[in-house]
Amino acid sequence: MFEEIKKERTTIIDNLKNMKKLNIHSREGHLGLLSAKNDILAHIKNEDENFYPVLKKKAASNNRLKETLNAFDKDMAVISKYTLDFFESIFTEEGIDLELALEKFIEVHTTRIKREEAILYSKCGNAASI
Repeated sequence: MFEEIKKERTTIIDNLKNMKKLNIHSREGHLGLLSAKNDILAHIKNEDENFYPVLKKKAASNNRLKETLNAFDKDMAVISKYTLDFFESIFTEEGIDLELALEKFIEVHTTRIKREEAILYSKCGNAASI
């Protein structure tokens, strides 16, 4: 499961970075953003259903991991709302700077992924066993 989650994350970030190469004002760009939205929401669902429950089980006997997971849960709530708002706004708001919005979106998600890998994975021990 760990490798699947990691592969999804890599694919999502790569796809978002490739979006910068497209004209995001074009139909192709919009279709790419919709595809990215579907990939991200599917990934979040996969993590919620398959990854975090395993970590929470491990955290039952590890207070440091439990505290870390609680902090990541709060952060994820903010990022989830930001993600949904981002996809809503890029298709409905007029005058939005799509390139700037996409750049910030990529940065937010890249930073989150790096933090999870650096902090969560190291705290839960052998991540390959997840």
